[in-house]
Amino acid sequence: LPPEPAPVVAESKPQKVDRRPAETGDKRQVSGEDDWRQGSSSSRDVRRDPGRVHLTVAPEDASVYLDGRFLGSARELAGLHAGLLVDPGQHSLEVVRPGFQPRELDFGVASGEDLDLEVALIASGGR
Repeated sequence: LPPEPAPVVAESKPQKVDRRPAETGDKRQVSGEDDWRQGSSSSRDVRRDPGRVHLTVAPEDASVYLDGRFLGSARELAGLHAGLLVDPGQHSLEVVRPGFQPRELDFGVASGEDLDLEVALIASGGR
């Protein structure tokens, strides 16, 4: 094992600390010092509830991508009866299969929203 690095010790000059009690209206609190104890907004979890997307895709063996990430085949995703959980905001859905024209849909979903999307690919022959 390599030797552990020696701890770094910073030199500092002694500071004068005002230990007098604060007077009414005196604003000596350091910003952010005890915010986590008081439950300030900076320490709260601000993530929003996800939305749900219910996909119906044909053909069933098409590959489905959300925001550039592979999700699975249309058949696999059809088994998600509760829907696909997605973060609120704008998204891009792409559906591809050899022999068919690819489809790309841009959509938005709000926090807690349920959205139904149907995608039917068209055969490359134009049928």
